[in-house]
Amino acid sequence: MKAGFGMADGGWPAVAIGELVEPVKTWNPSRAPSDDIFNYIDLSAVDQDTKRIIGARQVSCCEAPSRTRQLVIYGDVLVSTVRPNLNSVARVPVELDGATVSTGFCVLRPRALKLDGSYLFHWTKTALFVTNMSNKATGANYPAVSERAVFDSQIPLPPLAEQRRIATILDAAEALREKRRQSLAKLEILTQAIFLDKFGDPSSSTKDWRSSFFKDFFDMPLRNGLSPSNSGAVTAKVLTLSAITGDSFRPGAWKHLTPPRRGFIRE
Repeated sequence: MKAGFGMADGGWPAVAIGELVEPVKTWNPSRAPSDDIFNYIDLSAVDQDTKRIIGARQVSCCEAPSRTRQLVIYGDVLVSTVRPNLNSVARVPVELDGATVSTGFCVLRPRALKLDGSYLFHWTKTALFVTNMSNKATGANYPAVSERAVFDSQIPLPPLAEQRRIATILDAAEALREKRRQSLAKLEILTQAIFLDKFGDPSSSTKDWRSSFFKDFFDMPLRNGLSPSNSGAVTAKVLTLSAITGDSFRPGAWKHLTPPRRGFIRE
């Protein structure tokens, strides 16, 4: 695949998203029978981590919020215009075809002969798109962008066949990430089960073991850490936070430290 959607290659034209999407229909629930029920998707319904709609709910027309206006169909891409740095985006699944979404979303419905929906969705998750939207946001306490800002933002546009090829690769990568997330969740459950089996539930003291405070095992109070000395004999080392805050352990991230006080930890 070309580097980062081809932006760096210069071989694909950059086109405004607004030129590649269709307008969406709107309606006003307050003008419909008050007891009619419909699916509603508000900003909180989107999971920002998985980029999926997980909180759609059914509401009656008489209870519909004032921002309930836009009708969506299967495959539409939803881009939250509020706090764009959080990248709250999602695609409408088939089970929510015909739902209504908040006007807090910019609804992107790709023109089938120009733009692949999956390709567009993956583009809205890129750092380039997020940074562009964040830079255009206004408002200190409630930063937001306009629909126009989303429509005016540009997307690299390879031929449709290439868009689909790229989307297929990214779909497969996302499927692998989802399997990894599921495996980690199962591992967490397994770890908790093993702990309870070996040590019992600490809240109910099923093992009837004596409880102690962690501080009882130290001669000195717990501290945030020891700072390296600027003078005196230096015979020890201390790891800095940067040793463990990256993608891997960095054994070289250390500073000199004066000899620690003997008896700091009880044997």
